[in-house]
Amino acid sequence: DTHFDDWEDDQAARQSDGFQIIADILSSLDQAEFPYLPGDSWLDHTTVVAFSEFSRTPLINTRGGRDHHPVGSIMMWGAGVPGGTVIGSSSDQGMLPEKLNLQTGRPDPGGDPLRPEDVLGTLMSNAGLDGTILGRDVRHVGALGV
Repeated sequence: DTHFDDWEDDQAARQSDGFQIIADILSSLDQAEFPYLPGDSWLDHTTVVAFSEFSRTPLINTRGGRDHHPVGSIMMWGAGVPGGTVIGSSSDQGMLPEKLNLQTGRPDPGGDPLRPEDVLGTLMSNAGLDGTILGRDVRHVGALGV
């Protein structure tokens, strides 16, 4: 990941390597039988979350690279995660996060911004854990199930 002109040559290969590692982990979990419930895999009982503490702009900067950006993505797989679901969006201009209805996951100008602690707190709550230990007023994201 870079601010400079090697982004064009290096970024795709770096991302591909990272995604392949995630795919290998998911495949291993899916192929490993869960010992307590025959027919289930470990992926049926494991939630995998991948995100970064920051992201890069969708646009190329004057040095041929990308700068930091306030909008990021979280990818999730496995137990308790509704598959094939996109929650939230970014604006057409400025590509900034849009507010959303936390229950539906759809854009809603009267809604709330989606925060990482809301996602992680909801996953913890869905697993029967206390998501409030994250230290902020965690809001439940109904679009993530339960």
